[in-house]
Amino acid sequence: MEVNNMATNRHATGSIIPSSSRGRGGHPILTSTGGRGISMLLGKMLTKNKVVVAKAAGAARYAWGNYGEVNIQPTETANLFIFTFNNMETRDKVWRDRPWSLSNTLTAIEKYSGRGKPEDIPIEKVSMWVQIHGLHQNQRNVQNMEAIGSSYFLELLDLDRASLDFAGYRRFLRILVEVDLRELVATGICIIFL
Repeated sequence: MEVNNMATNRHATGSIIPSSSRGRGGHPILTSTGGRGISMLLGKMLTKNKVVVAKAAGAARYAWGNYGEVNIQPTETANLFIFTFNNMETRDKVWRDRPWSLSNTLTAIEKYSGRGKPEDIPIEKVSMWVQIHGLHQNQRNVQNMEAIGSSYFLELLDLDRASLDFAGYRRFLRILVEVDLRELVATGICIIFL
C-alpha cells in the first residue's frame, strides 16, 4: 500500500482591495471589521522560492473570491502573508475548507488576532488530504482509515467515506490529516498489512 500526500486546489473568482487602499510600498492596509473582531489568517506558502506579493494576492483572489473580499499584506518574512477578510464568517469558511494550494503551492494557515508580530506566530502544521492506495477490498474500511491516520500523522481530522465505495471512480481512500512541518514530510510511504 502506498500513501501519497495531496493538497486540494480551490477555484473561484473575486476581488482584492483597490490600489487606493494601499499603504507604503504599495502593500494593502489592514483594517478591522467594525468592532466584530479582526478577521485574519496568517498564511505561509511552503516553497523555497520567494513568492511575489502580486502572485500571492492573485492566488488568494482566485481561490477565495467566492467566499468574500480578501486583502493581503506581506510580512517581514518571505512567503508569510496576512490575509484579512471582510467578516469572521468568510474567514471561518476559508479556515474550515483547508487545505489550500495557492498558485500550486501548499499554504499553511493559522488564525491570527492581529496582536504580536506575525513572524512570532508559529506555523508548525498543515492539513492535507492523503491518498491511501493498494488496499484490498476487505481492507477498505473506516477502522483502517482511522488506524493509518492516527498512526502516521499528527492528527486525523476527517475521513472521506465516499472513497470507501470500491465500485466508485476512486481506487484509493482519502483521509484529511494534520502534518507536522518541523518533520520531513514523505511523498509516499509503504505499509505492509499482515
